Amino acid sequence: SQPADSVVATLLEKKSIYKVDLSYMLPNEIEIKTNNYEPVCFGLDRFSGTIYGITDEGRIVSLKNCTYNWDNPILTSISVPKVYGFATDFRVKNIVKELLKLQKQNLDLYKLIDEIDFGNSYFLKVSIDGLSYRLKLRSDNFINDLNKFISFVTKYNPDLTQVKLVDLRFDEMIICNEDN
Repeated sequence: SQPADSVVATLLEKKSIYKVDLSYMLPNEIEIKTNNYEPVCFGLDRFSGTIYGITDEGRIVSLKNCTYNWDNPILTSISVPKVYGFATDFRVKNIVKELLKLQKQNLDLYKLIDEIDFGNSYFLKVSIDGLSYRLKLRSDNFINDLNKFISFVTKYNPDLTQVKLVDLRFDEMIICNEDN
């Protein structure tokens, strides 16, 4: 007999509850789930080594009670201040949005991304499944830099067997390094 909105409001007043989902099952049942987030990628905390889920809005969530897909990329070298909060690096939220766009535009390429390393504050290092080298990309131009790499490889078919790092951060230049 209690209104559902007052139940939700009461639950959300608690500091440990960030999200409430209600499901009605007629004639007389309500299912209440709290903090039920669906991760779209994973994050590895640089200090604890713990793997967390990251939601579509960039929120850090526990993987307990989640269904998740290990085809999603893992973001490494990030700092997780608290579960249900946001990573301290502002680029995480932006990259999650870019990954969701990429997932819609080019699912095959999205699935090939294994790791995105946030260890350097000036660039990201991206590991692609099947490649022995990493890509150095800009966080604010992530998809364009990836597309530039695809275009470069398909157009010129370069020999990259000795390369360890392909730097795509410059608009008119691609640098292939034999060192990390």
